[in-house]
Amino acid sequence: MQRTVALSAALLSATLMLLIVIHGNIPATAGESMPNVTGKWEGTYDGRGRFGSGQITLHLLQEGNKVTGKQSVVDLIPVWGTEAAASDIVVGEEIRDGEIDGSTLHFHVTTEGVKGSLNFTLTVSGDTMTGTICGYNCGKLKLKKAPF
Repeated sequence: MQRTVALSAALLSATLMLLIVIHGNIPATAGESMPNVTGKWEGTYDGRGRFGSGQITLHLLQEGNKVTGKQSVVDLIPVWGTEAAASDIVVGEEIRDGEIDGSTLHFHVTTEGVKGSLNFTLTVSGDTMTGTICGYNCGKLKLKKAPF
């Protein structure tokens, strides 16, 4: 009898551990809570020498899966072309078409002086976000939610 109870307990524990591990790799689905990105996020971007590096701030407002707000990378050069052409590139600060799908946040900002936009793709994990900012080239982003 004791052996049966011990085996049952071990099997139950192993099953629960497996479910926890598997569930951690599944993106959020209907009925599960999605991350809330509302607030101020601060961090850095690194263009790997292509368009520099520096500080970035996002001010986000989330309603359902839609995200709006502003970003602070407005002096990004050169994303397209040469440094001489960079003076003609104006990066907007208004976040457009923001949407969170599971733990992935997508949005873009417009640019003037070139065709295209800067596209942001970020993975949200608790109070951190990591991802990319892409125009013609891509750079890496790392952000942390600022305290209230």
